[in-house]
Amino acid sequence: MLKKMQLLKSIDKQYLEDFLLHFNNKIRYHSFQPEELILFCAKKFNINQVKEISKFYRLNLTPSEAARKMKDLNGLALGRRFIMENKPAHYAFEVGVGSNICDIVFLDNKDNIVAVEIKANGDSLERAEKQCEAYSVWADYVYVLTEFEKLKAVNKLISRKFGRYLYKKDIDKFVKFKSHKFNHKDYSVILNNLNNQKLRYISQKYNIKPTSNKGKIFAELQKLNNKEVKRDIKLCLLK
Repeated sequence: MLKKMQLLKSIDKQYLEDFLLHFNNKIRYHSFQPEELILFCAKKFNINQVKEISKFYRLNLTPSEAARKMKDLNGLALGRRFIMENKPAHYAFEVGVGSNICDIVFLDNKDNIVAVEIKANGDSLERAEKQCEAYSVWADYVYVLTEFEKLKAVNKLISRKFGRYLYKKDIDKFVKFKSHKFNHKDYSVILNNLNNQKLRYISQKYNIKPTSNKGKIFAELQKLNNKEVKRDIKLCLLK
């Protein structure tokens, strides 16, 4: 705690106020006295986060740039902690499907494709419902990954058909609220997102005549209609 306080005291009060304003999107801290502001930050951030804020300040990053970088770091840390706990055999970060980028996509032990949207401390939940709806077009299960303290806000803003993975700091584990299963008869949305190299791999494996027409490739794969084909399409998305 002492080390955090020392680092925070070395940062200009106005910089800290502006950083918090951008980091939390809507809360203002201008009424805080300097001592109150430092104590608030010391409680809110761990030592590694305080070191990052101090580094951003010394590098002359604007408060808005620093807040954006901190959000990215928080989201990445939460995502890595989730992967460590769940240990999926096949997963990928920041997977693009259509016009959306999903933070984590993985296959569970039954080969269901699971999409996870990370909303770390400081991220707004306002867009989460729309993002989850987009993922439900191609994913079997859709989850929001965030801190347990946000449960009330998550339940208010996001439909319960989407699951929740909530990180509890006191037990260092995620609490799971299961997602509704979104049943899909085909995986054309995923197939349409695969690049030429991945399409070539799928075509060669199943002896489909090479073509740049994704519709024709998908029509041939549909004729096969087996679990291995569907699994290969899902795995290609994660490679």
